[in-house]
Amino acid sequence: MNRKAALLWRLLLYSLAAFLFSVIPTRIVELGSLCIIYHITGYRCPMCGMTRAFSNAMHFAFSRAISFNPLILLIFPLFWFLFLDDALSLISVMRGRGYSSVLERIWYRMDGKNRAVPKAPRG
Repeated sequence: MNRKAALLWRLLLYSLAAFLFSVIPTRIVELGSLCIIYHITGYRCPMCGMTRAFSNAMHFAFSRAISFNPLILLIFPLFWFLFLDDALSLISVMRGRGYSSVLERIWYRMDGKNRAVPKAPRG
């Protein structure tokens, strides 16, 4: 998969998540816990309540979101940062510039090959 397609897929997933969390009423999301760890062990994991918290944050009910999981203060801005960063990277690719998103830079460092992010051909 080329870089442009990967960025498009990520932006599609971000957009779909944002759309669904904005459209689905929070009372539906709050019906119960989706956490597999909680259902198996009975103990709450650090991410327990994040779906409900994210849904409330998308509906601008931040105090309620924090009550479900305080980590929403980190995850919610991170989600929007990565969304905007990938959008800027896609615009850069389409214009033939070499801006790499944060996720791309992390990925290329983790794959062990220490290669630079492939740059779009100029022309």
